[in-house]
Amino acid sequence: MEGAVHHLDEAGRLVSVAIDDAVAGRASDLHFEPHDDALVVRMRVDGVVRELRRVPKSGEEAVTRRLKSLARLDPEANGLPQTGAFSVLVGADAVQLRCTVIPTVRGEQIALRIVPDDERASALPDLGLAPAAEASLAAALDRTSGLVLVVGPPGSGKTTTAYTALDRLASSERIVMTLEDPVERTLAGVDHVAVNGAGGPTFAQGQQAVLRAAPDVLLIGEIRDSETARAAIEGALGGVLVVSTLLATDAASSIGRLAELGVERDLIANAVHLVVAQRLVRTLCGHCREQYTADEDVRALLGVSAGDKEPLLLYRSRGCPKCEQTGFVGRAAVFEVMPVADTLRDVVRTGTTKEITAAAGRQGMPVLARSAMRLARSGRTSLEEALAAVSDLIG
Repeated sequence: MEGAVHHLDEAGRLVSVAIDDAVAGRASDLHFEPHDDALVVRMRVDGVVRELRRVPKSGEEAVTRRLKSLARLDPEANGLPQTGAFSVLVGADAVQLRCTVIPTVRGEQIALRIVPDDERASALPDLGLAPAAEASLAAALDRTSGLVLVVGPPGSGKTTTAYTALDRLASSERIVMTLEDPVERTLAGVDHVAVNGAGGPTFAQGQQAVLRAAPDVLLIGEIRDSETARAAIEGALGGVLVVSTLLATDAASSIGRLAELGVERDLIANAVHLVVAQRLVRTLCGHCREQYTADEDVRALLGVSAGDKEPLLLYRSRGCPKCEQTGFVGRAAVFEVMPVADTLRDVVRTGTTKEITAAAGRQGMPVLARSAMRLARSGRTSLEEALAAVSDLIG
């Protein structure tokens, strides 16, 4: 028994140190991954995963049980996915962690998503939108109904943007509510409703209850299936301003994604008022970034006119102790913002993704790839990083 207690104490210390290291290292998530010979602990910083340590296979069960205990999960449910959350103090700061347990053929993988325990989201100007795009988003959030979508691939910062919009909408004159699985963080002036959790309501039950409360604003944490898609559309058409996120590659493709989830194109065209698409790129370390003059191929790639004889100065990563030799510190978002105005609404009803993108471009929407290139030209990121972020969009 004493040996077992010692093992659990050691597991507790290991988990505590790993969380401390991850928070100190500005990690967004921490992973405990079972391998054949060890439990590998890795963290993701600025979108890049790196290994922290390896735990002998003999200590894997104790570490897994410790994490499940912290997240108030069933320690015996080894074959089922589970989600939970817990808070820890790191120094003087409270940090909330969202825990996901996933059974694999080698054991249970546990992912901890690290979210600062902060009741304030960023302000709209802090997102880094271009002035015209920020004005379009602000105008959509000033409406009393309709759907505002924030889209992108996993890990692109969608939740941050959605919560920033929600924080702007929270006021004493509005009833602002959410339906989330799980609740990412809590905001002052917002009534958060967790669905599909242990002992909590299903999404359908939560939706019925929330709509009976007659909210002015409703956040649906993520549109994942036909049920959540229809709830978002019905709420938007029923007089509620709905904000939600969706996995999609860019703004135009979100229309097709909603259609794939069973929503009629006419309803989409009438409900959606604005789509924000985004990606994250790493930003160059200000202490060691290195300036260079772009050659003709790069100038052509960035759309510099052949008649423009001014040298094009860009920056690249070098690495120093400040950035732990990576050349990058932090990340910034690149955006495309697509207002669905009357002229675009007809294209949404019948058009392909390519046709919707072209129509939005004629209305002045800068596409994600162009936004990423602008960030490189500004010196905040490298050309290579900008290209990597949007490589799937460059034909």
